[in-house]
Amino acid sequence: MKLVCTNCGKEYESGKFCPECGTKLQEVTPELVCPSCGYKAKSGKFCPECGTKLTEQIVTPKATEKQEPVKPTFNEKDPRFAKYYDKKGFPRTIPQEERAVAIEELTPFANQGIAEAKMLLGGILMSDSKNKDAILKGAKLIKEAEKAGDKLAYYQMGILYFWGCDTLVEQNLDEAERRLLEAFQEYQDGETAGYLANLYAFIEEKCDYKKAFDYATIAAEDENNEGYNVLGSLYLNGSGVEKNVNLALENYKMAAAFGDETAMNQIGIIFEGNDDFDANPEQSFYWFNEAAKKGLDVGMYNLGWCYKNGFGVDTDVEKAAEWFKKSADLGYVNAMCELGEYYQETLVDFNKAKMWYFKAAELGNVEAQNKLGVLYYDIDNDYKEAIKWFKKAMKHNNSEAYRNYAICLWDGKGTIENKKKAMEMMQKAISLGHPDAENELNEMRQELANDKKAAKVESEPQKEPQSKNNINEKKKTEDAKIDNVRFSTDGRKTLYADIDCKINKERFKHKDEEWGDWYEPIVLNILYNGKNLFQHIYNPEDGDIHEQVAIKDFELKLNIDKINTISLTIEMLQQKDFNDNNIENNWQVVDTKSCNVNLYYEFHIFGKNVLEIRD
Repeated sequence: MKLVCTNCGKEYESGKFCPECGTKLQEVTPELVCPSCGYKAKSGKFCPECGTKLTEQIVTPKATEKQEPVKPTFNEKDPRFAKYYDKKGFPRTIPQEERAVAIEELTPFANQGIAEAKMLLGGILMSDSKNKDAILKGAKLIKEAEKAGDKLAYYQMGILYFWGCDTLVEQNLDEAERRLLEAFQEYQDGETAGYLANLYAFIEEKCDYKKAFDYATIAAEDENNEGYNVLGSLYLNGSGVEKNVNLALENYKMAAAFGDETAMNQIGIIFEGNDDFDANPEQSFYWFNEAAKKGLDVGMYNLGWCYKNGFGVDTDVEKAAEWFKKSADLGYVNAMCELGEYYQETLVDFNKAKMWYFKAAELGNVEAQNKLGVLYYDIDNDYKEAIKWFKKAMKHNNSEAYRNYAICLWDGKGTIENKKKAMEMMQKAISLGHPDAENELNEMRQELANDKKAAKVESEPQKEPQSKNNINEKKKTEDAKIDNVRFSTDGRKTLYADIDCKINKERFKHKDEEWGDWYEPIVLNILYNGKNLFQHIYNPEDGDIHEQVAIKDFELKLNIDKINTISLTIEMLQQKDFNDNNIENNWQVVDTKSCNVNLYYEFHIFGKNVLEIRD
């Protein structure tokens, strides 16, 4: 079964209306036809007349003789309302200065139950994007007008099903698509094409960039700003077409010429610059300002961002805060978070900062959730409440929240102290790109190693410090010989060891589906003549180890022109269990790929090296 347009003859796999011309599609069954003699068969593979292989052919349903262009058909209009329609017969956009008079004139007729008046009044009320009560009242009037049989109200309900309107009209994309396609087939207008372009471009369940481009082109040719907006987005992102920022800018400017504030904001974003387009801060500021003046909440936010960062204008944190406040009052969540930061850092008013962070956090702003947690932690010392907000932000993979929660676990604030889990959380912060988390994780490992070392010394004060594990110690110990050294007898002498250890980092890698990959810490432990000389903790993920160790805190007795022997023990240690406090048995010696040691002897007087080391 195939779907065929009876007007233009094009075939489709699915759909109800032709996206090219809007004609309703018809189902047809392919016929088996002999390409040689024209014989038509009901079944089989070969022609019974000449033996040629049969092929499937689509016979386009007979269309009417050359179809005349579709003419709009409307309900019979009341001449009293003629001034509320445009030249094409559609309800016109009422300028702001005329709105109050129009509402006053149409309300008595709507109260009398006249469907056409309800449809017109409902459309005017719904166009006030800043007034939620007006939008709901307008939607209710359109719904009543549809029930009363007004055809344009039926079409407008398709738009309501597209966007949804609180509990009054639940979003229904299938119903929206059906009504919009019906409306386009009958009216062939740019506004309906613009809505269909939006549906296919931006709604994931209905996404079809080819249809979006086709309908956007029709809408743009009819000078509909939504058509230009959709074309701008498709070109900007390379969706279904080759990416072209210049064409995107051209289409957005066409929409802006019709007063479209969304297009103005998009132009400002383009002028911020990217890999394909050079930044122009002054132009960016200009267009954000135009969008803000038109009352667009995101335009106000972007304008505030320009003032805050001195982008295209002199830095002015007070003006930035003013625009953030206007945007936040319209419900723009990011602006609420910015206001919280303004009160926290500029005015140092933590109560107001917390108020704005809370508003944004409740609406799902992840940055605000984390910052609210920080205020509870730092200012109120309410660690449990802080953790609650950190965890909310962690659900959205906020690296800063993971880092903050790790600190709570490490210090046991608001929760039971858990060093191992704290390090896991810090490792997750690293995997999410936190700039400081790696250094903080290394500090945790160092602190843990120091605590365990101190615990061992305290528990065994009578013992001489020695290797943490003497298993295979002879194999890990080699004599280093220094031969033919000539030096002065004045000044301080220092022996240096350059140590290069190659490690197999995959050996220490752990995979965790919830927290991501992390690495166990390892320790480089060096003993000189049986005494502890050097110890440092490392993250295997950082790769091979390169250290220069100075043997200057130990007695060196070297004889001139004789072979001098010292003993260096070099161990690589791995911790068995983070939660095991048994120092004696919790570290084990592990092998390295290779370990090279270069010894050299230096002596300095007034900055001069007077030693000569012979090969």
